[in-house]
Amino acid sequence: MIIKPYIIKKNSGIQDIPDDTFKKKKLIKVNFSKNRIKVIPQTINELKNVEVLDLSNNRINQLFANLFALKKLKALILNNNKISSLPRQILNLKRLQKLHLSANKLKDLPPELGNLVELKELNISRNEIEIFPESIFKLKKLENLWIGGNPITYFPVDRIISELPQLKRIYCYSKMLNPGSTDMNYIKLSSIRGNSIKFLKTIDPSFNPVPNIKHQIFVSYAHEDIKWFKKVKLNLNALSYDLNTVEIWSDEKIMAGDKWNDEIKEAIKKCSICILLISTNFLGSDFIRKEELPAILMEARDRGVKILCLILSHCKFQTNKELKVFQTINKPDRPLDSLKKTEQDKVLTQMTETIEKLIG
Repeated sequence: MIIKPYIIKKNSGIQDIPDDTFKKKKLIKVNFSKNRIKVIPQTINELKNVEVLDLSNNRINQLFANLFALKKLKALILNNNKISSLPRQILNLKRLQKLHLSANKLKDLPPELGNLVELKELNISRNEIEIFPESIFKLKKLENLWIGGNPITYFPVDRIISELPQLKRIYCYSKMLNPGSTDMNYIKLSSIRGNSIKFLKTIDPSFNPVPNIKHQIFVSYAHEDIKWFKKVKLNLNALSYDLNTVEIWSDEKIMAGDKWNDEIKEAIKKCSICILLISTNFLGSDFIRKEELPAILMEARDRGVKILCLILSHCKFQTNKELKVFQTINKPDRPLDSLKKTEQDKVLTQMTETIEKLIG
């Protein structure tokens, strides 16, 4: 149903955005909320003049880069969908002033969100966010923030006040929180309906000291090298007992029925250190080379994730342009399988000592 020449609105349970929508090049406002849409078509980038796009209350679970080619977009409304991550291309929306992502499955926000220098309104309430997203602190024009209904374990009151100078309204109201793991300051604010900015400014940040945030270590290996992985894991477990801020992640944690590819990529996004068990098996693995390794390298580039290479056997590591730039635990010409057991143990101990230095 066309309401005005440059506005289209349709709320009638449709599963796909009608093809004729993309022929209306002068559209400024598009509203397809309250439907059953699962996919935003690639042709969305044809609507070059759109300033307001509302796709809330649908079934969208993935966002493609073409959506972020709408450079005139000022308001993007995606509440009540099934979105678990935002692509880094969101940085292209330089004019965006309003971003609503309430009631999705987000666990974090990408660093690129901080590039939205015009953003004034952000709604990330009712997601799965545990740590207050670092990228929000770069949004110096932010005036309104909805963040209630998240299982937040770290809520930096002092930084929110000092680093978001334009913030006028913050909404933290939540009905159900776990007192055992939720930040106490966040719990205080969660009981307040409406804007709690005044209460936020009265909180003493020292009342709730910063928790010991775990450093997640991701281990990437070829399954043919399982015996080496077990030795590495044993040493990392010993490290985690000594340092309760360390958590080890490998594909062993994936349960039957989990979407294993999604689980691995989500774990990579959370890690601060990644250990690569390098061998011919590793370098020859299609999954590692096409899926796992590109995701790791992207996190190293975008978030500064530390990559440590443990050389298991003689292989073409030194001729690999992507990997040879990273720190190795042992020399490539002295791989683990060429060493005696006592020497292997020494290398693995060096690995844990290197990790201790990295996490301070």
